Amino acid sequence: MEIKDGPDLKVGAEGHQQWGVTYTAERICALKGSSVHFSCTYEHPEGLTVTRSLWFIGSLNQSGVEPEDVGESDQYKGRVQYSRTLNSCRMTITDLRESDAHTYSFRFYTEDPGGRYSGRPGVSLSITDLKVTVSDTDGGDKKLTCSSTCTLPNNPTYIWYKNGQPVSECGSASCPVAVVSEAVSYSCAVKGSDLHSPPVYSPRPPSVSETEVNGSVTLVCVSDSNPASSYTWFRKTGGDITQFGEGASLTLAAGADGVFYCTAENLLGSSTSSGWTFKKDLKVTVSDTDGGDKKLTCSSTCILPNNPTYIWYKNGQPVSQCGSASCSVAVVSEAVSYSCAVKGSDLHSPPVYSPRPPSVSETEVNGSVTLVCVSDSNPASSYTWFRKTGGDITQFGEGASLTLAAGADGVFYCTAENLLGSSTSSGWTFKKDLKVTVSDTDGGDKKLTCSSTCTLPNNPTYIWYKNGQPVSECGSASCPVAVVSEAVSYSCAVKGSDLHSPPVYSPKTTRAVILPSGQRAEGDSVTLTCSSDADPPVLSYSWFNQSSDVELGTGQSYSITSISSQHSGLYYCTAQNQLGQSRSEPSRLDVLYSPRPPSVSETEVNGSVTLVCVSDSNPASSYTWFRKTGGDITRFGEGASLTLAAGADGVFYCTAENLLGSSNSSGWTLTSGVLWAPKSGDDTYSALNPNTTSPDYDTLTPVRDSPSDTYSALNPETRTSDYDALTAPKSGDETYSALNPNTMSPDYDTLTVVRPHPVMRRAPENEN
Repeated sequence: MEIKDGPDLKVGAEGHQQWGVTYTAERICALKGSSVHFSCTYEHPEGLTVTRSLWFIGSLNQSGVEPEDVGESDQYKGRVQYSRTLNSCRMTITDLRESDAHTYSFRFYTEDPGGRYSGRPGVSLSITDLKVTVSDTDGGDKKLTCSSTCTLPNNPTYIWYKNGQPVSECGSASCPVAVVSEAVSYSCAVKGSDLHSPPVYSPRPPSVSETEVNGSVTLVCVSDSNPASSYTWFRKTGGDITQFGEGASLTLAAGADGVFYCTAENLLGSSTSSGWTFKKDLKVTVSDTDGGDKKLTCSSTCILPNNPTYIWYKNGQPVSQCGSASCSVAVVSEAVSYSCAVKGSDLHSPPVYSPRPPSVSETEVNGSVTLVCVSDSNPASSYTWFRKTGGDITQFGEGASLTLAAGADGVFYCTAENLLGSSTSSGWTFKKDLKVTVSDTDGGDKKLTCSSTCTLPNNPTYIWYKNGQPVSECGSASCPVAVVSEAVSYSCAVKGSDLHSPPVYSPKTTRAVILPSGQRAEGDSVTLTCSSDADPPVLSYSWFNQSSDVELGTGQSYSITSISSQHSGLYYCTAQNQLGQSRSEPSRLDVLYSPRPPSVSETEVNGSVTLVCVSDSNPASSYTWFRKTGGDITRFGEGASLTLAAGADGVFYCTAENLLGSSNSSGWTLTSGVLWAPKSGDDTYSALNPNTTSPDYDTLTPVRDSPSDTYSALNPETRTSDYDALTAPKSGDETYSALNPNTMSPDYDTLTVVRPHPVMRRAPENEN
């Protein structure tokens, strides 16, 4: 049969079997960065079994073309989790992005090639966030407004937060607030949803950074605030404070006097930076001269005394040839540094120096290699690249970086140069190495390809290794291999050389971890995370419960919300790449729960009764016994079992308790009407009840003969003093007087011993 995708279809001779998908919600609005759950139920004709299911985006545009599985899309990699049970389906997307706003549909397949169905139009997902805006009011307060791009339910209730704590004064979309002097933040949420806005807040204390250009200094004021702040600059000289500028930046001439600070202000408040003053320091600048020497100039950012005397240092040692602000020096081939100081002060400049020996780093992208040359120098260096091939050296490029094609021949090095000198790096050559790549083939096997970053000799012979052992089936650069179930690795080498590739291998050291760690109680949520070492990287992860080995979901993480005792058990994951699959050791999910209502069982031995209390709980429960007599309840014992002597009075029950709670059993009563023989030679008889006895119970039978027979009343709890005992008038007589000669009726003149009764018997519950 061919079931076309579309609305629910009725099939079958009588038209009562239905294909269908029903979604819990057809429109969902979710917050960016949160998680969302899509739920549905589905049905199909009896006799078919669902073999596969997926979720897809949009509609089926072309007949016969299968839609793309959301769970296998690169856009959703690691963020989608499926779960499906009998007739129910669920998809979770985590870390929501604005690009996730689509219509999602569920599709399932049966073992019948034509038996498949898509539930359309699906579930429309909108991604939004709540936003708080601030505006002025006529009264001087500020107005906060909570808005969303999603259509919210009718008359939603808003929750407002001040400094992270909920406030109860306002539950509408707009609220007035007073301006306060301290730091403050506000945010909003919608009651009954997980939407929560980012906060608006007054300016945080600003920071001031500085940049020096040609002797002047530019200060930049930055404050974290929402809405954005406006900035005002002030200068303090002595006790006077004056406004000195507006805007985030302020440019000052060298040596400007005073303490400078900025204020950041928005609609919710303001904040002021700490003060900034010109640093009193020296610096050396280097310039060319007409004669080829270099000119060193010592300058200061502060106002120096008239005609200062300068001291110059070469390689840290003072020199006497020059005492002015500017001096000439010759360029030398060795490493050199210069600094200056002012005589009679503690001002000393940082040094200027020729380039230190450069280092070369490399980055490989798509087979080509980019080299980067770095040298420490002041002033900064310029860079030139050279290539040496045989005895020839040629300039090969300029700038700090150089990009080379794979296998470029020669030795490469760079030179760093500034006004004070130059320095050359050590040489760099292409590493001669091999690598193995894995690709799919049409037949289902995998194709291994051995490639090199260097130029190999013509027609090289390749050696392939499987699990470290050479194989003889293939000697070319590319070889097909079958996918196997066990762990496997492959590597390659070139015959006659020492080149050997690192291995590619199926997943190994696969591990399942349950987070958060520690104790987990019913109602908590847990996330299972799978990790595995594989090359090529893992393509897919799957999750299983060891008790059933049925796939629970896919993805590197699997979440269970609101766990219960039924979720306790061992979970494991599988990791699969192009070469194979690996299974983790199981991890135990141990769910703690409070005691279930206990059950009480009884065992009778030699006249006493032992009660046993049992409750299902985790951790295990401790047990306490109680007795209720009349209106009084007293503790009667500890432990799972309680032994009662014959005739114990009252209603007994037990309490099971662990760290998570407690639960009580129903009451248990020792049934009256039991025949007891307390000690040898004394015959004790239960009296039926003279008021309600039937002809079936006209007589009581002694257990054994005794010279003195005394008989207990039938019901010890309700008997009166009139029925304390049955007394034998004379020894050996088999006829006994009635319970109370003054009140007995003619029907009960005598009690006759009919036959011996050697055992004790517990009466049914309905006997008195």
